[in-house]
Amino acid sequence: MVAPGETTVFPLTDEAVQAPDTKVQYDAINDFGGAVKGEAALGTAQARQVPR
Repeated sequence: MVAPGETTVFPLTDEAVQAPDTKVQYDAINDFGGAVKGEAALGTAQARQVPR
């Protein structure tokens, strides 16, 4: 869990980052307690919400 306003680094193995188009998928909890799915390419700070 990452607290509001914080950042965290999750180290990955070399196997996980071999492909140039590797992405991570995550769930975030919004202000109303609902889960919001998202994904981001590894090595970028850009993330986008994934449609349900």
